[in-house]
Amino acid sequence: MKKNTLLAVAGLAVFAFLVTKIGWVDVVPNMKAIWMGLPVIVSLSFFRLVLQTTSWAIALRTEGVIASTGELIGIRLACQGTG
Repeated sequence: MKKNTLLAVAGLAVFAFLVTKIGWVDVVPNMKAIWMGLPVIVSLSFFRLVLQTTSWAIALRTEGVIASTGELIGIRLACQGTG
C-alpha cells in the first residue's frame, strides 16, 4: 500500500511541476479535450471486459463450471485491483 501511495504522490508532483512549467492557460483546454474522450475510452474498456468475461463463462460452461457473467466480472475486477 505504501508503494502505491508513494507512486501516486510522485505522479501528482510531476504533474504539478509540469503544469507550472507549461502554464495553466495551455493546460486547461487540453484537459477539456481529454474529458471529452474519456467516456469513449471507458466505454470501450467496459465492452472489452464484458466480451472477455462472456467468453470465459462460455469456456467454463463447456467444462461443467456454472458461473454467471456478473460473478466473473466481479472476480476479474477484484483480481485486477489487487495487482
